[in-house]
Amino acid sequence: IAKVWKVTRLKYDIIIDIMSTPKSELFTLLGRSAEYRIGRWKPKRGYTYTHSVREPKVSRDKVDKFLHMLKPLEDAGEKIIYDTTYRVVLNDEEKNRLRGRMMKAGVDFTRPVFAFAINSRRPEKVWNLKNMKKIIVVLLEKYNAQGIFYYSPEEKEFAKKIHSELGDREDIFSNIETKSIKELAMLLSNCDMFIG
Repeated sequence: IAKVWKVTRLKYDIIIDIMSTPKSELFTLLGRSAEYRIGRWKPKRGYTYTHSVREPKVSRDKVDKFLHMLKPLEDAGEKIIYDTTYRVVLNDEEKNRLRGRMMKAGVDFTRPVFAFAINSRRPEKVWNLKNMKKIIVVLLEKYNAQGIFYYSPEEKEFAKKIHSELGDREDIFSNIETKSIKELAMLLSNCDMFIG
């Protein structure tokens, strides 16, 4: 609650609660000075919102779905440009900084580097692990490549476990942590292929 209190003291004009969970609703509860407090419509919830937005029946992806939450602003006369492209822009210094971390971890850039998405926060998006392990071994051996198991801090244990199940191969790196989408983009910009 202390973090929410600190953030809401900055006095925002607009708060959009894309998650609309009891925890995230604290922002609209404590940010009452915001003219627009927008959240997703849910039964018996959202009393702190000025605008509850029903989820669209059809949406291409999460970006499209979340952009739909701008509708109250558009209805109020604000000019909204709906752009569904998501970009993470990196400069050379950022790419090289992560490349340095990769080299320090032991990655040899004279060989191909493949990034493997072995996990997901959503269980239904995780590949069949038995098959994924077979694919990893075949690709690394066929192309004399190195594999990067990237992960968020919460997924570290899972990545280390799979690395162990593959015999702690020296051509697999599970020691390069990414803490944000930007760091993940920096890592992927230094890889030759993404599998996942």
